[in-house]
Formats: sequence, C-alpha cells, structure tokens
Amino acid sequence: MIKILQLKEKNISVLLFFLNFSSFLIKFIGGLNSNSLAIMSHSYDMFIDALVSGISLWAIGRENKTKEKIALIKGFLFFLFGITTICSAFKNFGESTLPNPTELGFYSFLSILINIASIFLIFRSRNESILLKTSWFACRNDFLVNLILLIDAGIIHKAVSNFPDLIISGFIGYIFISSFLETVVDLVKSGFLNLNFRSKNA
Repeated sequence: MIKILQLKEKNISVLLFFLNFSSFLIKFIGGLNSNSLAIMSHSYDMFIDALVSGISLWAIGRENKTKEKIALIKGFLFFLFGITTICSAFKNFGESTLPNPTELGFYSFLSILINIASIFLIFRSRNESILLKTSWFACRNDFLVNLILLIDAGIIHKAVSNFPDLIISGFIGYIFISSFLETVVDLVKSGFLNLNFRSKNA
C-alpha cells in the first residue's frame, strides 16, 4: 500500500512539474505581452509550483517529517509570493499604462486549460499525503486566479486605468496568504509544528 502511494505521488509530481512549468512559460510570456502585473505575478507562482513539484520527487519515499518540511517551505513561499504581489500592486498605483485585455484573456485561457488538467490529475488523491494536499492547494488557487484573470481582462477592456488589474493582483496575493495559513493549520494538526516546538523547548 505504501509503495502504491509512493508511485502515485511520483507520477502526479512528474506530471504536475511539466504542467506547472508549461503554465509558467505561458504566463511569463503573457505578462510581457499584455503588460499585466496580475498575470506576471502569477507566472512567478507557477515557477514556484514547478520547483516544489521537482523537490517533491526527491521527498517521495522519505519519512513524513521530510515531506512536512517541504510542505512548510511551500507554505512560506505562498506567503512570500502573496506579500510581494500585494506590495507590487501598491507600488504600481497611479501608473498610466494599461494592460492589453486581449493578450491577458488569451494567455489566461491557455493557462486555465492546463490548470483543469492538473485538477483532474490530483483531485481524487488530494488527501492521501501532505505533499499531495499542498499540491492541491496550489492547483485550486491557480484555477481561482485564472478565473479572476479572465474577469480582469473583461473589466480592463472597458477601463480607463490599470486600477482593476492592481486590485486583482492584491486579491491574488490574499489568496496565497490564505493558502499559507491553511498549510500551517494542516501541519499543526499533523503534529509536525508541535513536535518542533517541543524539541525547541526541551
């Protein structure tokens, strides 16, 4: 049973790595072409997702504490990404350059197709291990962000400022900070963080 789970984790992590990296490339190119802070910020998150999927391959078959440490690292990356995105949104208030809504919508649509494939890949296995659960958080967040970006493209089409794009960038940051908190809660429930605290106090 353990070997079956390890094989499943490996197969899912490999596929997620390629899907996430493909989405990163699409979002990065889309951010450059559309001049959208929201889609460019999300491209960095997709790079982090691909990186953590690769690290997860190394963790498969190792003890739970190793997997939980990786989950905690990914949680902190969620947090850093969220804070950075919110700060970037504040920094860009008042700029007159508008994102290109057609480019933004096109690249977001391509990315959401990849994201749907990721969701189908991981949905049934999302609660089988802490690594798969944090990967599920990432897939779920990416789906929400892609939907928001499509809405963003529609709003910007009629806007006369970059204000909607910056507001949505801030909301994207909020989503990922929430995922950091969810990861911490799961690690507390598993006893990982409690064990660390006890060892420090011992």
